[in-house]
Formats: sequence, structure tokens, C-alpha cells
Amino acid sequence: MALVDLGSGLRDRRAHLIELECLRGVAIWLVVLYHLYSTVFRFGYHDQGHPVPWLFSYVASGRTGVTLFFVLSGFLLSLPFLRAGGEPISLRRFYEARALRILPAYYLAVAVAAVVTGQGGTALRALLFMPVGLEMYPFGLVWWSLSTEAQFYLVLPGLMALLTRRRWRPVGAVLLLVWAAAWLASVLVPAADLGSALKPLRNSLFGRLPAFLAGIGVAAWYVNGRPGAGVLERNRWIATGLGIGLGLALERLLHFSTAAGPWVLNDRFGYWPSLESLCWALMLPVVLVGRPFGRRLLVNPFFAFSGKISYSLFLVHLPVLFYITYPLVGDLGPGEASSRPIVWAGSLAALAASTAVALAGFRWVELPFLCLKERIPRTRPGAGPATSGA
Repeated sequence: MALVDLGSGLRDRRAHLIELECLRGVAIWLVVLYHLYSTVFRFGYHDQGHPVPWLFSYVASGRTGVTLFFVLSGFLLSLPFLRAGGEPISLRRFYEARALRILPAYYLAVAVAAVVTGQGGTALRALLFMPVGLEMYPFGLVWWSLSTEAQFYLVLPGLMALLTRRRWRPVGAVLLLVWAAAWLASVLVPAADLGSALKPLRNSLFGRLPAFLAGIGVAAWYVNGRPGAGVLERNRWIATGLGIGLGLALERLLHFSTAAGPWVLNDRFGYWPSLESLCWALMLPVVLVGRPFGRRLLVNPFFAFSGKISYSLFLVHLPVLFYITYPLVGDLGPGEASSRPIVWAGSLAALAASTAVALAGFRWVELPFLCLKERIPRTRPGAGPATSGA
């Protein structure tokens, strides 16, 4: 019997895209393995010139798993708006679904962190999706991306109205051009030259919007005829070559990021995550409509399961990794930690424990609220049937 029902909590099981669930699984393991790599073996955050093996750049480069999450959010959450063809959808139902999806597990994580760290005041800020970073370490270090996601939820209905309603498109085009000019100006300025109030913009929706827009762009392609999809569907060699080419291009970007040091690169080149998001977005058509050789390496039960519990795993993995491995690592340097079998054994135990805790969190915290979300109608009264399982 499967550990989880992949269709549970979906408002339209018929529209479930298993390929994207598996990509969520890839994204969460990129995040988890990076934190294991940087926390246990002491690499990653501020390294410069640290060589890594070929393809290991995916793990060592830092935040590329989060970038993939942003691309997937842009794709999935824009589908209902695109399929509505410019007709309004129920904002109340949209925000009810988003609240049931993210708030219960996140608020529980914040409550646990407040008790463990004693940072009650900081927890109140976290409940409002204000980044808290090291103030609630190790719990809050990953919450910055949830703040960015929440900002995306707030602006998405208005953004999609500007993009899909014919009479509003000129206004949307102007606003996007204004944002693009401001964004370009901000990313070309070294972080050291930005004011302290402007630096957080790079990880906010303002700085990360290109990733969401890339996902929205692919969703528009997916909904509106999928031009060129026939080539990917009919010719496995073309789909395979395109997938490998995009994977290698992304690997080279990530390798350069690792060599420079991920935070050094982010400080110098604020546009860097946008290049990653473009590669990830271009991979979506290959995965969704193509049948490349070796497809089962990505679309398989392990990644589907991982994608299903990815939100809980995202919330719990870092504190579990920290509290299990920190006593084993102590003051050891990178070379010492990686040479001790007890550290490797502890790391594997921490990964297993993270998965077990995440599975429990999914079943007993997320799933009851997802079942409530499942009952929310996808359409406004009198509207036609919905076709999105997002």
C-alpha cells in the first residue's frame, strides 16, 4: 500500500500532473541535500573556489531548489486564471484554498520554534510572513521563501487580470515594464552598494518575480495550444537532447555559482537566480509533453512521494538535521567531518528522521486541511467546469 495517496487534497484529481509532483520531489531534495552539505560538512554558505564534482553543483550551489519551487508555483497557480480565459474567478475561494494549504503546517512550525528558541516576539513576525532568518535558527532559516510565496499569492489575481483581460493588458504591459526597469537597475548594483533597506528586495517577490513569470509563461504555452509540442511528443531523441542540453546548461550555471560562492555571486549578480529559473522553466515542456529516454529517472514513485510531502519536509528538515548531526560534528572542520563514518551514519539517520517526521506532519497536520480544501468548488456559481488540479 502506498504511503500517501497522491490524489489526496486535490480539488480536481483528473487534472493532477504527476510530472510536476515529481519535480517538486526533485526540488525538495535539492534543498534538503544542500542543507545537509552546508550544515554537516561545512561547505556552501560563504565558500569561494571550492571545487565540487561534476553534477554535484546541483546540490552545492545553494538555492536552486527554491528557484524550481518558485517556477512550479508560477505554473500551477496561474493555470486556473489562464483556463478561465479572462473571466473572473472567486478570490474568496482562491485565498481559502491557499490558506488551508500553507497556514496550518507553517503556524505549527512557528509555534514549535517559538517554544524551542524562546523567541516569542520574533515568532509573531514570522506568523505575518516577515523573514526572521537567524533569529529563530535553525527553524527560521528557510522561511524567507515562504514569505516570497505569500507575496506572490497576494499579487497573483491582480497580475493575472492584467495579463488575461484584453482591456487591462496595456496597463499590465506598462506596469511590467516599470517593474522590469526597476528590477534591472537593482540587480546590476552590487549588494554592498545597496542600502540596508533595499538588500532584502532581492529575495522578495520584487527580486524573484522572474522565476514566477517564467512558470506563468510556460503555463500560458501549455494552455494555449502548446506550439511545437508535437515535435517533443513524436521524437524521443529531440526531447532527450533538449532535456540533456538544458540540464548541462543549468549545471554549468550552478558550477560557476559554486566556484564563486553562492552568496558572493548573489551579492555581485542579483540576476543570477533568474538565469536558473529560465533553465528550469524550459525543462517543463520536456517533462510535461516529451517522452525522453530515461524519463523514469525523474517520473517515478520516489519523487512523486517526495513531492507530495515536500511542504512538510521543507518545514522540518533543517531543525531535524541540526539537532541530530550537530552533536556529531561539533567543531570538526570540513575535511574531518567528511572522513568520519559516524558523521555519515548520523547524516543518513537525519535524512530518514526528516522524512519520517515530514510524513507524520503530512498525514496528521496537512492532510486534514487539504481535505477541507478539496471540497472548495473550483468555479464561481454558474461558471463552467474547471480543469485545473492546482
